[in-house]
Amino acid sequence: MSIQPGRLSEDIDVYEVSLHPDLLAAVAVVGEREGLEPGWFNNAPAQFGLPHFDLQPEPLYSGRRLVVRVMEPVTMLLLKLNAGRQKDLEDIILLMDDTGFTTEDDLLTLIASYFDEHPASTLDRPWMEATASRAAPLFQAARWAVEPDSGDFPPSEDEWDLGW
Repeated sequence: MSIQPGRLSEDIDVYEVSLHPDLLAAVAVVGEREGLEPGWFNNAPAQFGLPHFDLQPEPLYSGRRLVVRVMEPVTMLLLKLNAGRQKDLEDIILLMDDTGFTTEDDLLTLIASYFDEHPASTLDRPWMEATASRAAPLFQAARWAVEPDSGDFPPSEDEWDLGW
């Protein structure tokens, strides 16, 4: 979430299905030393079945044995819509603002476009569309500092996590 200065994440998401055993050992050492939660180095995004991630052209970090690249905001927005958890809401709203997909119609068009280009994707289209339908009025409310027209504001954890 390099679009929001000062924003911190609970984990590092990695798009690599198979992690080298030496890397996994180093991750375990760092996690224990720093008191990090298990899963702080998370390669679960690799399981989503996306054909590719659009990465920003310049690496965030380039070292002797490690190159860190950042996903394009539109790609991250799609993944956050797929996750659709309460804890993703702030990220979704930030990404809506950053990408210009600021209405429900915009988000639904983005989702449709993604699935048109990647019909074999394992992302959950109905869930993404439901998340988009809930996030759009919350984005408008955050932008204009008013309560949305429909539903509870903000949605409860149960509404986000259990499919409303």
